[in-house]
Amino acid sequence: MAHRLRDDFSKVERKALKELRADSDLGIVPADKGRSTVVLERTDYINNAQNFLNDHQSYVPYRSVPIKMLTREINTTLLAMKNSGATSPIDRNRARAQETAMAHFYGLPKVNKEGAPSGQSYLSKKLQTTD
Repeated sequence: MAHRLRDDFSKVERKALKELRADSDLGIVPADKGRSTVVLERTDYINNAQNFLNDHQSYVPYRSVPIKMLTREINTTLLAMKNSGATSPIDRNRARAQETAMAHFYGLPKVNKEGAPSGQSYLSKKLQTTD
């Protein structure tokens, strides 16, 4: 038996949320802490994220995506090691780079401190086990 989802919003709240989502000048994003949601102007959100990305001490822009080249180099080296007997086929298969993806940049607004910077930047990353 499936559990029925409980609606936490009244009709008035649901209508207000729908109107906020329809406004293209606003962004609705999760906050950095807690389970709260923040409604903010989209241009402020984009400008804040752009300020983080313009800090070239923390982020370096690439002209091309190097992940495919690095994946190919890793797999070629592992194949050469297997062919020379340095590793077993099982170890090679465990160490092979598969389903690689670049990390995605996103920002979450800070809501827990007065006077804190208006955002926090993060890089998301898919974690992969080698079991």
